Amino acid sequence: MSRTPLGPDFVADGEFRRSASAWDRIRASTGLVKKVGRVSIFGTQSVGKTTLWESFRGRLPIQAQPTGMRRTNAPPVIVEVGGRPAVIKLGPDVGGNMEAICTYWRDEFLKAGVVIYILNVPMYLKNHRSLDCSKNPGSRDCEVLREDVRDHLVAMATWHDQRRRRWYNRWFGAGRVPRVLILGTWCDEHPDWNCARPTDGAVYKQLESDRHYIRFRAKLVENGLVPQLLLGSLATPSSRSALIENVVHYMLA
Repeated sequence: MSRTPLGPDFVADGEFRRSASAWDRIRASTGLVKKVGRVSIFGTQSVGKTTLWESFRGRLPIQAQPTGMRRTNAPPVIVEVGGRPAVIKLGPDVGGNMEAICTYWRDEFLKAGVVIYILNVPMYLKNHRSLDCSKNPGSRDCEVLREDVRDHLVAMATWHDQRRRRWYNRWFGAGRVPRVLILGTWCDEHPDWNCARPTDGAVYKQLESDRHYIRFRAKLVENGLVPQLLLGSLATPSSRSALIENVVHYMLA
């Protein structure tokens, strides 16, 4: 089995994720193995984009650092979940700062077959264990995060709508419609989180009923993008594996 080279700054993560060999790619091209379209990961800074990106490759950085403007490419990887292997083409690991957003995000979004937008759920819901938003000046960080998330997802809806309105897409069809996954992370830091109920627990219901979330979700749907919501955590090997397994199930559905 071909493993992704770890290097001095990484540790192994996940036994069911590895680099795709030439034979894996041949099998994917003939339909013997499921091939997932290009997967691009977006989100605000320090939300877990690089952790998820590297974890798909079967490794984790020893010390997390801001991606900044780095635009790192990766070879295809093969992920096996429930005995179903899938070859995944990862888009580059791009940062969440304004310079990276203005330089790379639109291009990467328009190339993607699957868009994963990572959301820090406790901060978004103003219910982080370490933050009392009613008293703490850090509550401003919650408001900034909510504004950033809204701006990012409305921008994606606009980019997709602009693509749909091009004359050749109006004539021949809408072209590629990416699948959009809103991936809520850091859920273990929310006091109401129950890992046994990721799709119908209190945290999920709080997010689904949040008026800001309802508005930007409606904007995506209005422009032809129907987002799926998944919640979990990237904090531990077990929670990371469970979350990635759910993500892959979504990709293979």
